[in-house]
Amino acid sequence: MLHRLVLFLLRSIFLYGYTWARRGSNLLLILHTGLATYIISSSPVLSLVLLAPMLLLYILSGMPRLLVYGVLLASIPSTWLSLTQLILDIAMARGLTSTSLMVFIRYELLSLHALLLLHYANLDEASYLLYKLTRKCSIAVFPLLVWRSMAQLLREASEALLAHRLKGVKVWQTLAISLLRADEVAKLIHEAHVHKTRYCRPNPMYSRGALLFQVLMILLDLVIIALLGQG
Repeated sequence: MLHRLVLFLLRSIFLYGYTWARRGSNLLLILHTGLATYIISSSPVLSLVLLAPMLLLYILSGMPRLLVYGVLLASIPSTWLSLTQLILDIAMARGLTSTSLMVFIRYELLSLHALLLLHYANLDEASYLLYKLTRKCSIAVFPLLVWRSMAQLLREASEALLAHRLKGVKVWQTLAISLLRADEVAKLIHEAHVHKTRYCRPNPMYSRGALLFQVLMILLDLVIIALLGQG
């Protein structure tokens, strides 16, 4: 069970590599997420419109399976919270209302947009900004190293859980070995990049298509907010 959970988490975040959609602006992506959060908090029903550009983005970037895994992963907290709301409604003799459904929609969309930040963050731009702020290469390479090491550690943990299950090894022993392996991987990655962190010059890469799509999403957000203001 734990093996499948780790494998599911790995596929929900790291299923695909570096696509053109990751070459947008982190500032625009964060701005879209902030506007979307306001819309979702104000009107869960109207915020369903936000699913259209999100679906289109995943399809155009060749990552539709990642959206499917993302929806399933986001359903875990949203289902839990909606069921909790439903139990409270029944306990307080409110009957079956639409409140629990609104809770599910709201937190499902919030979780999907949180995953959107992970799936389409521009790691090169993040490294470039860190270098400009600190002038330290060891800090500038931090986003890339964390991203690569997380994917590797989840993959190795999934394989270890499967192998140890076949051998009859207890789960806690596998987790202990995974923690030791995480420390080992971190040291290996650090040693491998020591010579590269002295004279690094991070260079952000952008895609016109990614930037254009982000701008269009923000324009849609502003249109929806205008509709909310009129309502």
